[in-house]
Amino acid sequence: MSYESFHSRAGDYFGTCPVTGKRGYTSRKQARRARQGSGHVHGNPYKCRHCGLFHLGRYKAAKTRDEYRGMVDRGYVHVNTARKELGVSLNVLLLALDHLGVTPENSHIPASVLHQLKQLTYR
Repeated sequence: MSYESFHSRAGDYFGTCPVTGKRGYTSRKQARRARQGSGHVHGNPYKCRHCGLFHLGRYKAAKTRDEYRGMVDRGYVHVNTARKELGVSLNVLLLALDHLGVTPENSHIPASVLHQLKQLTYR
């Protein structure tokens, strides 16, 4: 990538949104240009309700991200992330959680439970 092309796109970038963590652009047009120039082939520019800048992605995902981050901030992990880290199927994970008496809350489990399961399955 040439120096000029990098800085022509970088000038449109105004940091990240404090809530969503996505890159912010001052206009829809600048966000589209960044998408086309960076190989980011999915996602549409939308105006963020938190910072007022434009982001690339899906607005539906942005609305649920606040809820998801609340779970992560409280020390919870999504069950799919847990199953991938443990290297087991979803059925095996749910069976182990049932055995421990843990019920997933909104498809999340406490990080402490994941830590316990990691210690039990360490090879």
